[in-house]
Amino acid sequence: MNLTLLLAMPWAGLRTSLRRVWVLFSLACWGGALALFLERPGFMHQAWSVATMLLAFWLAMMGLLLSSLLLPALEARQLCLPRLQRAAALSLLLNVVLVLVAVAPMVWLSGHPRVAGQVLLLGLVAGFAYALLPALWILPLLLMLPLWHAVGHLSHWRMIGPNDPRFIWVTTTVIALAGLSCAWCWRRLMRYGVQPIGWRMRPTILNFHLSARRMTGDPQVLLACQTPSWLLPQVRMDVAGPGHFPRTLRIALGGVFLPVTVRSAARQLLLPGLLVLITFVPLLASKGAEHDANLRATVLSFAGMGIGLLILALMLIRSAQLFYRWRRPDGALALLSLLPGLGTGAAQTTRLLETLFGWMCAWTAPLIGISVLAVMVATHSLDLAVLQLIVLGLVPAAEVAAVYSTLGRRPLPSWALAVLAVLGMGLFIAGDDLLAFGGRAVLSGSLATFLLVGCGLGYAVSVLLAVRGRSALRHQPHPYLALE
Repeated sequence: MNLTLLLAMPWAGLRTSLRRVWVLFSLACWGGALALFLERPGFMHQAWSVATMLLAFWLAMMGLLLSSLLLPALEARQLCLPRLQRAAALSLLLNVVLVLVAVAPMVWLSGHPRVAGQVLLLGLVAGFAYALLPALWILPLLLMLPLWHAVGHLSHWRMIGPNDPRFIWVTTTVIALAGLSCAWCWRRLMRYGVQPIGWRMRPTILNFHLSARRMTGDPQVLLACQTPSWLLPQVRMDVAGPGHFPRTLRIALGGVFLPVTVRSAARQLLLPGLLVLITFVPLLASKGAEHDANLRATVLSFAGMGIGLLILALMLIRSAQLFYRWRRPDGALALLSLLPGLGTGAAQTTRLLETLFGWMCAWTAPLIGISVLAVMVATHSLDLAVLQLIVLGLVPAAEVAAVYSTLGRRPLPSWALAVLAVLGMGLFIAGDDLLAFGGRAVLSGSLATFLLVGCGLGYAVSVLLAVRGRSALRHQPHPYLALE
């Protein structure tokens, strides 16, 4: 196998639209880093550190991409193709060398080559570790970071920064341990061969990419097979029937729309809540020991930001499930129009929209109210609360557009959807963080104007997509038609 094929192997599994998005993402990271490295003095304090973090994030994503070479290597192991298996490992090594050579000039350009090189290497190994290590290992490692920070504050330790001479030994230790762990996980999977990989030892990268053979199946079934039995939802089948059409439709749609028992709902909500408490309570306690007066504001700010991210995550899950449900090639979707008592096509559309939007409002409206109230109590500013409401309103607006576009069979092209999703999520996350932690300083500068303009554009795009999809939906015989 020649050098060109080896270097191109990581990109062979990506769709054309994802390659375009990756090119745009790389241009944004490299362009931003180069502009910060070459900025005029006084424009930004320590701009090189911001540029280094930007390139470290790009390297982490490159590590995630290169880790996908595990998939052809594993397939080659199962098909008894040792040459292809060795080619995948060689392609990984060559691409890592190429990436390091590409970022070497930026390390020199930063003016702090030792610190920048260490941070960039940490970003690369972080991407590999997240992809190749089992998800069960990643969660404790992530939880150790705030716990370590909290213990350092409570014990009055002096945390070692990148400029500290001893930081190189910490960096070397972390890189060595992460590299050896990734190599061990790769070797262990090669020894598995055709044996099934349990969820406890399953690498994260295998959850992101499915082979072509598995893509024909139902994603909900694949997810259920990878989820422990005690985390699977317990469905309330007793509430279904001709007299309970909304709940019947929710059972037919499946996934996050399922009506579950109280015990199952409490279990699903309790686990994320415990993770949040384990992660942030020690961190907040350490800050409260230093600044007792600001503890309440810090807790409320974290609550407002976390609830905003939860709203976004729930919207993405519901929209993605609806899209995949309507994209499946089998005829199960059209059978929903044969349910008794649904009426004509217009009545079926009305019932389905009432179910979808009712479920959306039942989850989104209380969370938005709690988040806005938390920001208002933390900052004592009605203007910031109104801004928070405008920013959080982008999520239900985008979900309405996604519902109408899916039911009307008018989804956007993949490249356009990817660009809008990146811009929209960037605007939402940045606005949510600024309003949660920026305080009244957000209103004093031009940030509020930028937020309002960005939110206005987001609402305009959502309205246009919703009108476009609703117009197409009105001409459908019934809403249960698969996407073309």
